[in-house]
Amino acid sequence: MSVFDRGFLFGDAVYEVIRYFDGVPFAMDLHLERLERTLREVRFAHFRARDIVSLGDELLSRNDLNNACIYWQITRGCGPGRSHLPPTDMHATVFGCVDRTPPLSDCAEPPEVSAALHEDWRWSRCDIKSTNLLPNILGKIAAAERGASEVIFHRNGFLSEGGSTTVLIVRGGRVFTPPIDDPDLSILHGVTRRVVARLPGVDLVEQPVRVEELLAADEVILAGTRTLLAAVTRLEGEPVGDGRVGPVVRSVLARFVEAIHTAIER
Repeated sequence: MSVFDRGFLFGDAVYEVIRYFDGVPFAMDLHLERLERTLREVRFAHFRARDIVSLGDELLSRNDLNNACIYWQITRGCGPGRSHLPPTDMHATVFGCVDRTPPLSDCAEPPEVSAALHEDWRWSRCDIKSTNLLPNILGKIAAAERGASEVIFHRNGFLSEGGSTTVLIVRGGRVFTPPIDDPDLSILHGVTRRVVARLPGVDLVEQPVRVEELLAADEVILAGTRTLLAAVTRLEGEPVGDGRVGPVVRSVLARFVEAIHTAIER
């Protein structure tokens, strides 16, 4: 890779993460839809999102893996020098790497995590899955310094999202999460969140969530491609609910795992 690649020089790049179970990509249609949207938003007209399908199959085969996550990074490409305005005739740089992940049989129990709050200082286009993640990294470092494994961002008194996850809260058996179309928040269009919204028996409500509601929630759930669903049992050093994995996250994860089973069989 050239040192003049715009991903290296400017962070002029986007990414996507796909998880495979038994060699089958889960929710590939949703990931491709999001990647296509991201490519449009950043004016990458020289790469087709669907090309990662065959590339992913080859990457798994060459590494002899069936249960894995593939990280894809697409940069605008390599220019003749360090010019902020990119040439119009560029060719994308595509990088993919694969990591072994647990099989579905090991995903039945929600992991317990701790989280810390942080003011959301990121830019106003977090709906774009850009590689410019320095604010997320600084937030995670700040959370780690307080003994937490994830940061939960908030803006103007309202929950936005985690450093690398979508955040859901449970009140009275119902699941709430911030809306993706709120211009005051600007959060990622999470694929796992969309899958959860489609699960039978899950009452997911999209509406603004105040920090006070987050702190008083019966359960706090983190969702993501690598994470699937995790239970925040400590927030700001205090127990969430009774400090144990709650019944709602267990129920939603069971339905989520069943949806993956169905996708594999199909």
